[in-house]
Amino acid sequence: MSIVIDCHVHLYPAYDEGALFDAALDNLNALTPTAHKAILLVERSDCDRFATLQAGSSVPSGFELSTVDAISLKLTSKTSGDSLLVIAGRQIATRERLEVLSWCSQSQIPDGLAFNETIAAVRQVGGVPALAWAPGKWFGARGALIQAAIADQTCRPLMLCDTTLRPVGWPTPPQFLEATRLGIPVMAGTDPLPMAGEEQQVGRFGVLFESTEALDTGEKLREFLANPPSQQVLRGVRNGPLTWLYRYGSFMLCRR
Repeated sequence: MSIVIDCHVHLYPAYDEGALFDAALDNLNALTPTAHKAILLVERSDCDRFATLQAGSSVPSGFELSTVDAISLKLTSKTSGDSLLVIAGRQIATRERLEVLSWCSQSQIPDGLAFNETIAAVRQVGGVPALAWAPGKWFGARGALIQAAIADQTCRPLMLCDTTLRPVGWPTPPQFLEATRLGIPVMAGTDPLPMAGEEQQVGRFGVLFESTEALDTGEKLREFLANPPSQQVLRGVRNGPLTWLYRYGSFMLCRR
């Protein structure tokens, strides 16, 4: 079975969610038309849209929702009949202001814990931990923390996640190179920003996996990610410098 996954998706209040799920299907289809399609949510502490969808609340009108298991839902387009697997997850801001992702888990983990404590907490609640690249955050002492986690065999499973927000031409982070050398997967996701219109980014960057079994539930995907193959195929492209400047500049202006 082939599955293509955007591994870094937010559901922010500013979004038109119907447009987001349409974009996810369209963009993932454009990457790999024959593969099953999935998005890994990484909701911040101030967001819990997966729970309200799970309860059947405010489902976008163009979609039918069905529960797959405790950590995943399926949204089926009423227009195309195409389906999208939506998997729960959280994003945690550490004391050092690094972003740790907890894939395949609904459990809340408080922001502000130390980096290593956060990774341990993700494992304790059954999530799959991943470290999300972010502009300006993987240098110096914080970069060294990530390097140490990559080298620490007791930190497995652990993955890294690239993003469209690392513009084309930006040097490959040394942590990605070291992870690849050690057989640690470097995944990919769009990381849409918290402002209207960014939902159209979802599905433009992701990873393609081949599996002998159907990865059609969140629980199956969690088991797969706990011991994934070291080789995976990235799909899509990161932003060019001008697109990145427009997106990131717009975001910074919105914060003022």
